[in-house]
This record gives sequence, C-alpha cells and structure tokens, in this order.
Amino acid sequence: QMEKMMESMLIAEANSIELLKAVHINNAFSSSYPTPDGKALCAADHPVIRNGSTISNVFTSTDMSPASAELVLTAWNSALTDDGYPALLGRPRVIIPRSMEWIAKKVFDAPMNYTNANNEPNVIKGVIAEIFPYDWLTLSNSWFLQVAETQSSMNPLTHWWVDKPHGSAHTDPYTGTVTKWRKFFGGEGTTHHIGIMGVQG
Repeated sequence: QMEKMMESMLIAEANSIELLKAVHINNAFSSSYPTPDGKALCAADHPVIRNGSTISNVFTSTDMSPASAELVLTAWNSALTDDGYPALLGRPRVIIPRSMEWIAKKVFDAPMNYTNANNEPNVIKGVIAEIFPYDWLTLSNSWFLQVAETQSSMNPLTHWWVDKPHGSAHTDPYTGTVTKWRKFFGGEGTTHHIGIMGVQG
C-alpha cells in the first residue's frame, strides 16, 4: 500500500510540474502572459532594439498542411534576434496537441506529399528535429515550432528549482499515524520570444 501511495505522489508531482510549465505555452498568444518585451510569447510586433522596427513569431488562421508548414519553416529560418541579427535557430521540433498527431506525421514525416496526386516527394521530411505531441497542450488547433533540445540556450521557456522535489513525513504523536508527501517549489517563466513560433489554426 505504501509503495502505491509513493507511486501516486510521484505521478501527481510530475503532472503538477508539467501543468505549471504548460501555462506559458497554452497562453502563448495572450498579452496577459507577456515576455520581458511586454508582448505575448507569440506576437506580431516584438520590438527590434537596433532599428525600432518589429518582428513577428506568430501565424494566424493557418491550418497544418505542407503549404503552411513551408511558410512557417521559411519564417523560422529567417528569424531575427532582438538586435535584428539572424537568430540561426537550426532544426526545430514541432509541438502539437494529441489531436494533431496524425496530420503532423503526414506533413512532416511522410516520404511523399499527401496533397499531391503525382507522388511528389515531401521536401519537408527531415527538416525538423522531432514531432512532439504535448499532452498538456490545451490549444487543440494550434501548433508551435521550438528550438530543439540541443539548443537549450535559445529556449525561451525556462524552469528553475527553488526547492527540488524531496520526500517528507510526519508522525502523529497521538495516533502514531505516519503521513508522507512530496514537497517542491520551483518557478516557470519566459525569458524572451526567440526560439519559438506559434501557429493559430
């Protein structure tokens, strides 16, 4: 019984941490969750410090398809930093809700372009690092490009531990009942908008 209780606590802990992290990507298009430049994580008007212009890392009303993927990937490869220099983000991973898993495999992983009757090769295959179905993503029609794990320094989504997970226990002096729990305290946030691109379907 105690082993099952500890297993349940560990699962609850993992889910709690993921839910805290997911808040930022689930609200990526909301100005109520701004990045340090005052804009939403995915916005059309992030300021460029060097020349006073703006850059966008958001697409709207764009369903996932080979044509839209080419458009978004072209913008990804042309992304700029806040100073207006090429960001050189490399091959991204595609973050999707589970409901888009199969269409994502058709678009990004199939050897042929499924929208073409002439068996045209799928030129997108191999361009991305991975397809990442994110179970905590609640935006059912939206998808994201994010820097791959190998470029973690460019990842705008951060998590830091204040107090890492550890077990605690308390024994009731009157009944002798032992209560066990897991404690942790961390923080989540966005450090910048470079390294992610949001697509609202």
